[in-house]
Amino acid sequence: QVAFPATQVASGDANTLDDYEEGTFTPSIGDSGLDGSGEGQAYSKQVGRYTKIGNRVFFSLRVAISNLGTMTAGDHTAVMGLPFTSNSATDSHSAVHVGLATSMALGTAGYSVAGRVPTNAAYIALVLWDSTTSLTGLLISEVSVGADLVISGHYEV
Repeated sequence: QVAFPATQVASGDANTLDDYEEGTFTPSIGDSGLDGSGEGQAYSKQVGRYTKIGNRVFFSLRVAISNLGTMTAGDHTAVMGLPFTSNSATDSHSAVHVGLATSMALGTAGYSVAGRVPTNAAYIALVLWDSTTSLTGLLISEVSVGADLVISGHYEV
């Protein structure tokens, strides 16, 4: 058994593991206003779990939306509520795995949803693989009532 203090005691030695934490968070869907509840959204599932080891956060989440509220249809979709803000270093984006994305209004078979944690952010920017050469931001209009997302990944803080 390894026990860490309740409050981190940061070490100047890069080879010393000085931080470990487990916990939960509440994921939500937001538009470019990055507000997961302020526009009347409602959810049937909102579960998030994380483990933080040093400067790395590992997470898994499930969020299912039962009311889109008044989010702006043409805005890009984000999953809000990650437990820590990501690293602010240039180009420190982290890809995530979208294992399930059901009841979406994608319009064309064969498209798939992916995502990333941007630099200096506590959210996941969702994207759509809708071409062989690039991807586009997933629009709120492509998220239907009943949409259910299961996402896992890790990012640096």
